Amino acid sequence: MAGPTVVLVALVGLSRVVIGVHYLGDVLVGHAVGLAVLAGLWWGVGHRADWACLVAVGIAAAGVGLTGAGTESLLALGASLGGAVAFRAVETAGLSAPARGEALALVAIGLPVAGGLYWLASATGIGPVAVVGNAALVATIVALPATLQGRVTASLSTG
Repeated sequence: MAGPTVVLVALVGLSRVVIGVHYLGDVLVGHAVGLAVLAGLWWGVGHRADWACLVAVGIAAAGVGLTGAGTESLLALGASLGGAVAFRAVETAGLSAPARGEALALVAIGLPVAGGLYWLASATGIGPVAVVGNAALVATIVALPATLQGRVTASLSTG
C-alpha cells in the first residue's frame, strides 16, 4: 500500500512545482520534513495507524484553535478524525472473501463517493461540512483498499 501512496505524494509535489505555487526546493524539503515527522510518529505510537491519526487529531485541533477555524485546519481535523475511525474499524473488522462482483461494486461505488466527498469538503468552505466531508473522504480512502485487501487475503488463505 506504500507504493501508490509514495507515487501520489510525489505527483502532488510535482504538480505544485508545475503550476508555479512552489519551487522544487520547497517541495523536496517539505517531503523530507514530512518523512522525518512520519517516521518519528510511527515509531512513537508503536506502528499503530489509528494512534498516529489520534495524535494528528490533537495537532489539527490545536491548529483550528490557533487559526480561528481556518479552512485548511478544519480539513486537517476532518482527515485526522476520518483516518482514526477508519483505521480502528478496519483493524477490528472480521472480513470474509467477497465475490468478484462485490469487489467491483466496492470500487465502482467507493471511488465516486470519495470524489464527491472531496468536492463537498473542499468546495463548500463551510466549517462543519468541511470537517465531516473530509473525515468521510479519508475514511473511504482508508477503508476501501483495506477492505478489499483483507477480503482478498481471507479468500487466499481459505482457498
